[in-house]
Amino acid sequence: ADAGRGAHHAWKLELETELGDFAKAEWAEATRVKAYAQELDRGFSAVASGCDVAPHLFRPPYGTRNFFLPGLLERRGWQMVHWSHSAGDWRQHGARRLDAWIHRVRGGDILLWHDGTRHSEVHRRTVTANALSLVIPYLRSKGFAFVTVDRFLTPG
Repeated sequence: ADAGRGAHHAWKLELETELGDFAKAEWAEATRVKAYAQELDRGFSAVASGCDVAPHLFRPPYGTRNFFLPGLLERRGWQMVHWSHSAGDWRQHGARRLDAWIHRVRGGDILLWHDGTRHSEVHRRTVTANALSLVIPYLRSKGFAFVTVDRFLTPG
């Protein structure tokens, strides 16, 4: 990875689900916030050590936000990034769904793709790789260009 392009979304996806009801509350139990912060830091450390890049972008798993996340990210100097369209490639669905998805893409959209699916060893990475081998040339033929999220968010 190039310097400055690192991003992550926590160590454990289940954390977002576990905190779902809690995140709707108007108060924060200190131990839960601390656990959440530790998961953020663990994800950061994994990316930083595995890619030799210090991530500064954070995509919340499932797009879930809570009232204390912005403060945790700000203290770490990270920026939260959301997507315009999720390809849903973590699910195993057919070409019909992908066809419907691709026609909703507009200039300036942030597209979310995964590097595989956790549901099947057979479909890890191959689902996304196969889909992208069709989607990227198609979108390019329609005049779209692809840039990193980092570049997209940089003014000028």
